[in-house]
Amino acid sequence: MEGQTETAAIGDKLFAGMESGDLDAVRECFAPDALVWHNANNQVDGVEETLRTLAAFTDYWTLKYDDIRRVKIPDGFAQQHTLRGRGPAGDEFEAHIGVFVTLGAAGTIVRIDEYLDPSQLPKYLDPSQ
Repeated sequence: MEGQTETAAIGDKLFAGMESGDLDAVRECFAPDALVWHNANNQVDGVEETLRTLAAFTDYWTLKYDDIRRVKIPDGFAQQHTLRGRGPAGDEFEAHIGVFVTLGAAGTIVRIDEYLDPSQLPKYLDPSQ
């Protein structure tokens, strides 16, 4: 049960930080050499690139993670959620996303594999372009 609690805590902290734009909280969730892979462009980013992308995203969009379904797996957790974004001009998007999050021995994230349909994002946010 302890592992389940720790997994939930890191998942909650990560997505709350991403939603609020708290980059320090997000950084604390990651091991320094963690990697984030994106299916839309088959690109792998390190922690700092991930934080820069998130900062650019949250500078414009108000984000909300809804419909969160999280399952513990042996080395971390899998999560499916709906990401909703609203821009200052009222423009909105909704994307359905799945992630596999791998945790290291220290309980921090060492890898995220993200799956999304880029057509659900505004064209200028589509990483496959």
